[in-house]
Amino acid sequence: MPRTMINRLSQVSGFLIPVAAFSLVLVVVTTGWERNLADEGTAAHLFQLLMAMEIPVVAVYVATAQQRRSPGLFATIALQVACVAAALGSVWFFGL
Repeated sequence: MPRTMINRLSQVSGFLIPVAAFSLVLVVVTTGWERNLADEGTAAHLFQLLMAMEIPVVAVYVATAQQRRSPGLFATIALQVACVAAALGSVWFFGL
């Protein structure tokens, strides 16, 4: 697979993973899924796995990025960090 394709896939995945985590939080809040468990349930573990997957995806994106596109690189990473912050902030806001 060419380097540019890997870069593009990791860029898109870097946005989709936190959006999936945010969506998972919204599903848990709206449906009450696993609200009265004594310990963490499936939803919490899925959220943790999604957030853990974000780290290597961003690392691959940075590793395959072209150096001459550094302004776009930093903007993309900033947007990915904002998406992760929204997902983590929603967990904090809803007290999950």
